[in-house]
Amino acid sequence: MSGVRVLRARDYPRMPWKNGGGSTEEIARDAGEGLEGFGWRLSIADIESSGGFSRFAGYQRIISVLQGEGMYLTVDGQRSRLLRVFDAFAFKGDSEVACTLPGGGIRDFNLIYAPDLYRARLQWFEGRARFF
Repeated sequence: MSGVRVLRARDYPRMPWKNGGGSTEEIARDAGEGLEGFGWRLSIADIESSGGFSRFAGYQRIISVLQGEGMYLTVDGQRSRLLRVFDAFAFKGDSEVACTLPGGGIRDFNLIYAPDLYRARLQWFEGRARFF
């Protein structure tokens, strides 16, 4: 199995959000350390209350609810439809973003990438297990 690496949740490093409002478990990234210096990054965050998102200028973001009743995102003044489990939603990292959690806290999956270096999409596959 050359080239395959198993990533275990217990080994994900936890880091604070840029805005100080919570923390993220980082799954993987291409380079750099901390909150900058990467071309792409995969992470999981627990959002306990409604509020603002950190800005990532120069990046594109794709977010998907993993657990919970869903969330609304307001991006640059425009409110999204209710995002439910496995709905993917893309927005610019330098946008002003806030979430509203109508059913309480959620867990989400995040893909952040530099569009000048990478093209990306998030697609969930159903079967015996979910793959991304």
